[in-house]
Amino acid sequence: MRIRALGDTHLIISLGERIDPQTHDRVLGLWRSLKGLAPGGVLSLVPSYTDITVHYNPLLVSEKALQSLIFQAEERAHESGSPLSRTFEIPVLYGGEYGPDLSTLAKEKNLPEESIVKIHTARLYRLYSFGFTPGFMYLGILDKRIQTKRLSRPRLEVPRGSVGLAGEQTGIYPKASPGGWRIVGTSPLEFFDLEAEVPTPFELGDRIRFKAIDERTFYSIKRKQPYEISVE
Repeated sequence: MRIRALGDTHLIISLGERIDPQTHDRVLGLWRSLKGLAPGGVLSLVPSYTDITVHYNPLLVSEKALQSLIFQAEERAHESGSPLSRTFEIPVLYGGEYGPDLSTLAKEKNLPEESIVKIHTARLYRLYSFGFTPGFMYLGILDKRIQTKRLSRPRLEVPRGSVGLAGEQTGIYPKASPGGWRIVGTSPLEFFDLEAEVPTPFELGDRIRFKAIDERTFYSIKRKQPYEISVE
């Protein structure tokens, strides 16, 4: 574990260099432990793939006291073991107008579109982080056979529910927004509701499995909102 200051109001806790489940489990364990120990001077704790950013008020808590607290929290996290997670099944309609980049991706990879879909739905993805817009899920890791670059020219608007690929990650756009990920399909589910008591049912460390559906099923699910997502 490495702790470094970012100005006089932030600390960055680094727990590794690579994106992998083991490092992410350590991040989540320490994050949860810190939330239970953090004094009033800690304004926010933001976990990511390998780091935790601590935002604090130096008038209320010192950097030295925080560093001591972080090591204490790490000991507690180690004793409590890996955090529990759930598995969600997300229905997706692939290709055509719902996945406008699927055909191009298939040509680039010299694979049939059906193979791209099969590869994408075969893997269980971990929810590593949220951003760049509220509720956007960064999921990984993609099979190397379908890893791809972002679009050279991002779209001004990507529809809500779009499922995209970028680098070694896949993600879901919870709301319509600009974006440069390769869109291979669309899910009919609602992923984020700012007015709800719990805006999203998903938590860091959860697993996501995609399931290919047809157009009839897509609109059937869309009419049944809120739809009960399959959870294991």
